[in-house]
Amino acid sequence: MNLARICVFLTLALTGLGLPVAAQTGSWTAEYYDNVEMTGNPVVVRSEIRPRGSWGEGSPHAGVPVDFFAARWTTRVWLEGGTYQLSAQADDGIRVLVDDVTIIDEWRASDAELFQEELPLETGEHVVVVEYLEQVGRAHLIFNMDPLLTPPPENAPRARITARFLNMRNDSGVHGDVVKLVTMNQVLPVIGRNGLGTWLELEFGDLQAWVNASYVEAENLANVPITDGSPAPVTNVTAVVNTRILNLRALPNQTSRILLRIHEGERYPVLGRSLDEDWLWLNVSGINGWAHSDWLDAHPGLETVPVLNEDAVLSDATVTADYLNVRAEPSLEGRILHIVTQGEIYAVIGRNADSSWVQLNTDGIAGWVSGAWITVLPDLEAVPVIDDSRETPPEEEEGGDDSGSLPPAQTPALQQVTAEPTPASS
Repeated sequence: MNLARICVFLTLALTGLGLPVAAQTGSWTAEYYDNVEMTGNPVVVRSEIRPRGSWGEGSPHAGVPVDFFAARWTTRVWLEGGTYQLSAQADDGIRVLVDDVTIIDEWRASDAELFQEELPLETGEHVVVVEYLEQVGRAHLIFNMDPLLTPPPENAPRARITARFLNMRNDSGVHGDVVKLVTMNQVLPVIGRNGLGTWLELEFGDLQAWVNASYVEAENLANVPITDGSPAPVTNVTAVVNTRILNLRALPNQTSRILLRIHEGERYPVLGRSLDEDWLWLNVSGINGWAHSDWLDAHPGLETVPVLNEDAVLSDATVTADYLNVRAEPSLEGRILHIVTQGEIYAVIGRNADSSWVQLNTDGIAGWVSGAWITVLPDLEAVPVIDDSRETPPEEEEGGDDSGSLPPAQTPALQQVTAEPTPASS
């Protein structure tokens, strides 16, 4: 049983585990209730590939209210013995049971908090249950379960996951297929990088896959090879620190995570710059990060240094609605360009002022979708605001009936559909 198949039906992503035939063809059984006690018959019961949803101000089904509802996901899976990390993020409440034992119990109002627990398990078949509570406001849930791996030695190239949830991909970029979801605090070996150092190739057990370097804390990268065939930036520019201590940051802004601190008189290669040249992308003993140019003296100059705005921070969005319109403007009045479907993943370009609309690069077409019907990882707040409008889309923007047909609000007039590629940021 390979890892990719496990990811598809469980989102457990447990490398190298053998699953019985019955489990290979199964998935999670999802039950949605119109009350918070989960009493009576569920409004809808369906098979889903994972306990995950981002319903915004809406609900997961037409018969489920937008507030004060609950849901339960159940699966049965064969696991190898070991310690597992259970990670859940919910707005509002979450409860996780393994073999009828409650492991996470946060059945209360919360604001998308992250809950993590470690659980030793014996080899064998186990029943995992995830229960979700929505009270009022936005509704969001994501769950992941992984073996807790032994970290590599301290002097080895390694990366600690700093995002709550981070996609691992089969290529160094957001267009690579997602092969696994990893969670905060796992420490994994680094075996490769791209030429810019903006993507790192990590090992998770037998799996080798790529992550965005902005969402890990990496160390000992000086001798890590370029493994995706991309060229390293050609630049002879170096920068000398002209202040006592200078922060090297993950992103080109003053509030981004500090990777390390560099000191006055130290000189480092400059691999990139922001478009306005306020920030320089430095290589510090194999660690790439951003430092403010006010505190650096660059020689001979920045004319030959490439602009790295597009690769500085990348997020992606997973569609949670059955069908979702992609529009030319961040409004229900915007012309429909085409339709995306549940489970599809696209690069995020930007958002409007209240994050009610998000612009995506959908296979070369830049268009706006309702923020209520996508899940953005690693962090929607890190996505730049490129439109100052504020509009919370009504519930009918999501198409969620079980018939497979497009509801009226989601069915575009054919003459309105265009597929002209629009320049996008990723």
